[in-house]
Amino acid sequence: MSFNKAFGAIIAVCCLAFPASGQIVSAGIGEIDPWGMGYLEPDETALPTNMWKASQADDLVPLMRKVRTRSLTPAERALLRRAVLSPALKPNGKKAEDVMAERARIMFELGEAKAAADLMTRLTKAPPGLDPKQVATDLQLALGNEATACREVQYGAVKEGPYWARLRAACAALQNNNAGAELAVELAANQGVNDPWLFSAVFAGLGETGEPPNARFDSGISLALSTKADLKAPVNAVAVSGRPDLAAAMAGRVSLPPELRVQGANVAAQAGLISPKVHRDIYQILISKPDYSPITSNGAALQRARNPNATTASLARAYADALRSSSGTAARFVATSRLLHSDIERLRKGPETAEYAALFARSSIAAGNLQAAGRWTSAYEYEGAKPADPFEIAIADATIILGGGDNSPASVRAVAQRLVANSETPEELQS
Repeated sequence: MSFNKAFGAIIAVCCLAFPASGQIVSAGIGEIDPWGMGYLEPDETALPTNMWKASQADDLVPLMRKVRTRSLTPAERALLRRAVLSPALKPNGKKAEDVMAERARIMFELGEAKAAADLMTRLTKAPPGLDPKQVATDLQLALGNEATACREVQYGAVKEGPYWARLRAACAALQNNNAGAELAVELAANQGVNDPWLFSAVFAGLGETGEPPNARFDSGISLALSTKADLKAPVNAVAVSGRPDLAAAMAGRVSLPPELRVQGANVAAQAGLISPKVHRDIYQILISKPDYSPITSNGAALQRARNPNATTASLARAYADALRSSSGTAARFVATSRLLHSDIERLRKGPETAEYAALFARSSIAAGNLQAAGRWTSAYEYEGAKPADPFEIAIADATIILGGGDNSPASVRAVAQRLVANSETPEELQS
């Protein structure tokens, strides 16, 4: 999907805004209109409340169901997040409740599980496949609040369904209740729960012998059991879970091993759920371990940055390797650029860094620092050094202009001439 089409799709569902974030529109005394619920942070600006004043809910529902929530660029994700977390005026039509349910679903899939659960409790009909109490309980498990989560199935609480059957078994294991776990597993199986991993993880958590399963992080239950039983985590186990909310929860849990926190932080950073500083701080905990040996280019780059004897050339090469390794998606590249931005900025510009100037300029743009990017585009050619690609440098300069840099006629003309002069293929010329 092109950016314009993706942007149009996101705008098509931006029906949920309010002039000041975090405010609530009251529908009457003692009643809160769920359409007026906003979940943005106090320093975030909401979208206009009247965006869909003349829209029909019947038209909005199919549009919202087609909106992608995976593989988004950071810009697409930020705009979509802003749209669904902002309050708005209710659109016309009989399917307004369905529009609100889609809003909650999109929130959940973007990693805003707490907001989604809160909104769903205010609806008469939850999105298909989502239950607000289950979402909230599962998030408590992911955050490490096991007593709070397990209270939902204790003290005479009667809740039916596969999720609650799984939770009873998990909670028994978390509380070292062997007899209770055996009974809960048997009851879950009798209720149609066919989950060999869960049953195996429950007994592994109780210390029973046998071959334990690998760790899983696709739910709060699986995270809690994997942690309890100290199950081995496959490489990128967090990334493949498809749950950025759980990844963010893992990143913030100081009781988890640093390796797992870093995995969670990588996913959460790509989803925009944690700040670059938090991302970096979690990495620093990992690489500070005496026996740390990097298995990723990000870890190798940050470890190299801590070496007081590292040369400029070795640092530049390590940072470039990390950026190139993350270039598969825009979200990964932006997250890595923000993670390493302060280190890249400290590099002394000269012959040792010239060949990486275009890459570092792109990284600075991705990190939101156009001035830093401009310093790199001015430092790509040194006598006796391998220069950066002049076409890529020109592309970076053009991006800086579009981002708010010097857009005088002379500057635009100069960059345009460099683009034409350095293009080697028809595709480059058309860009």
